[in-house]
Amino acid sequence: MAQEAYSLRERKHAKTKLALMRAFIERLKTQRFEEISISELCADLDVAEGTFFNYFPRKIDVIRYFTDLSSIHVIWQTEQRMNKKTYLDKIDNIFYYLGEEIENNTNLIYEIIAASIGQKQAMEQMTKITKAEKHFAFPGCAGIEDIRPPSMLFEGYFEEVIKKAVKSEELPQAVNIRTTVLFLNMLMAGLPLAIKKDKLKNIRSINREMLELLWKALGRKYDRGNQ
Repeated sequence: MAQEAYSLRERKHAKTKLALMRAFIERLKTQRFEEISISELCADLDVAEGTFFNYFPRKIDVIRYFTDLSSIHVIWQTEQRMNKKTYLDKIDNIFYYLGEEIENNTNLIYEIIAASIGQKQAMEQMTKITKAEKHFAFPGCAGIEDIRPPSMLFEGYFEEVIKKAVKSEELPQAVNIRTTVLFLNMLMAGLPLAIKKDKLKNIRSINREMLELLWKALGRKYDRGNQ
């Protein structure tokens, strides 16, 4: 969708909100979450401090907004690669792209995890993301405006994919879907904390090994034509 499809108000709102988020996230790469000064951030952007809180009532809301936007992009990237792939390939690709983000932003990821744990209840509240915000956050990603953010840790997304994998007989009927989703959530949230920091640069390969073990244990049936 071209930017002309959005009103001046929609464009201004989206661009201001994204600028505030990006400035906050850039600081989070080198500063602790608690140390980030909103007044200093707004001064650097030449906007009133009240403007920030109009978009993000709490500092933790910036983290949720960033993670939701990133999740939307990860799903979009995954869907672009899914021609003639299996359902479980979707999950493999989700972890691949998430791993890529972690490898490129190690310090940022640790701060996001720490902030998320410290304010877990606030992080569970969904943020509203407009189509204009998705468009200007990821220009050139055709169709990304129609992708909804997944629930925290992709829980709903994983559950839907696992159900389809069972229905298509890629996984056996006896698979416990809830337990499988829980394992995937544990892998996503826990692995960065379970391994040493210097190992995070290889987290994509570690994710792949862990998922291969999971699919083997669950009795995945491979489509030879897609291997």
